[in-house]
Amino acid sequence: MPKRSPIEYAAAIALVILAITGAGWFFFHSTVRETRSIAAAATEAIFRQLNIRPLVTVDRTVICQEHTPVLELVTHRQHLHHVKHWKHSFLGSKKEIVLEGGFSVSTGFDLKERFSVSYDTRTGKIHVVHPAPKVLAVEIGQISISDEHGWLNRVSDEDRSAALNAFTAETRQAAQADGALMEKTREDLRAQIRQLFGREGFTLEFQELGAEPIHIPSLP
Repeated sequence: MPKRSPIEYAAAIALVILAITGAGWFFFHSTVRETRSIAAAATEAIFRQLNIRPLVTVDRTVICQEHTPVLELVTHRQHLHHVKHWKHSFLGSKKEIVLEGGFSVSTGFDLKERFSVSYDTRTGKIHVVHPAPKVLAVEIGQISISDEHGWLNRVSDEDRSAALNAFTAETRQAAQADGALMEKTREDLRAQIRQLFGREGFTLEFQELGAEPIHIPSLP
């Protein structure tokens, strides 16, 4: 067998390195193309299901600008009950109005705030950033109103109107302060996103604006 020259050995090594580099380049760019295809398909799925288009990036390259035809996303509705005691005193004479009844609250997300989805092909991670849940609407149902006049301080129609306004404001405040309700709203959104993204083999990471990220393993 003829002895190879150093130049031939060097050429052979260079060909091997080139082949390995080429295979790595092809694999990397195939992965990126596949991820971008998945991201585009998932973005369309989000739009069909939630009627929003978040900002989508793959390895920091923007493939879809944030755009949505709606300003708010409602993900949860719940019926609650509230009691309001409205009181007023004049020269020691007290009057009181008691309002009690139910109301429906719609909770969700303000889409004027940031909503984005970022893919990282190196780590296989999807980072989803969404606004904090909030009360979007309150609808007052049937309520009972009882009043008690003071000797020098009678209940007026203006008083009843003021008490009803206070009742409505308190229902919104009570719903916003309900931690279980806000968590249910948050989980409703994340569950829908998990169904759209989790089966692609990625690890989901949710982050609420102003909070720490939460890691969610990919679905089997």
